Amino acid sequence: FQIARVKYAEPGEAKVRLTVYHKNTGKIVQSRSTPVTCSTTAVRSNFKHNYHIFGQQEATFQGVPMTDDIVAVARFYLRKRAEHGVSDLYNSQPHDNRIYDDETLVAWGTIPLMLTRNDIMRVNVGTHTIQLYEVPVPEISLLPLEEHWKPKDWKRCGKATLKMHIFQGKT
Repeated sequence: FQIARVKYAEPGEAKVRLTVYHKNTGKIVQSRSTPVTCSTTAVRSNFKHNYHIFGQQEATFQGVPMTDDIVAVARFYLRKRAEHGVSDLYNSQPHDNRIYDDETLVAWGTIPLMLTRNDIMRVNVGTHTIQLYEVPVPEISLLPLEEHWKPKDWKRCGKATLKMHIFQGKT
């Protein structure tokens, strides 16, 4: 996985946490050595207005069991910039430790990791722009496994989107 950017988000310090689940059980998928979850380092939206550029931060996993019920959930955490003046946030190093608090989770998005066409299952490789939705994140069992599925009950988080790359290679 590579996380590239979040577009049309509010200014502040942000992180993305990506977790891959089995939709049927709601449990995190296990690779050969670790759970399939990763997070970016914190970035600030001070490069381009309403953009959080993660610079192609990458995580790889080996020995991931490929089943048809795997879905990836991206959670977008944001500590918003102070409204008036320059806050302490911009005078110091990023605050990685506290950014995963419930109050900083502002949006989420999902994408199926596996696609099945004509009874052939494959990894959903490529560059994807994922729409972000307002919290709360629904139960994993309610997430779609279809590509480009449009939910009716989830409220979009403005026009915010996450750009990420899914790739597969041999080890």
